[in-house]
Amino acid sequence: MKIIDDISDFIFLQDEMQKADIVFIPGGSHLELGEHAADLWKQGFAPKIMPSGGVSIKTGKFNGVKLKEVL
Repeated sequence: MKIIDDISDFIFLQDEMQKADIVFIPGGSHLELGEHAADLWKQGFAPKIMPSGGVSIKTGKFNGVKLKEVL
């Protein structure tokens, strides 16, 4: 359906990677976020990494990193 294609094209933009001042990690407990940020840093996309968040709104504390699923 054309409407679904149009919405998908709007939501899922894909731009070429560019260098930045910082790699921002949105708050969360998924290990992959930090690993991806580290990869971007190692590749020279930014000289700094800035993590955010850390405290769960449900528990009021950091609940730790979720383990990656082993396939």
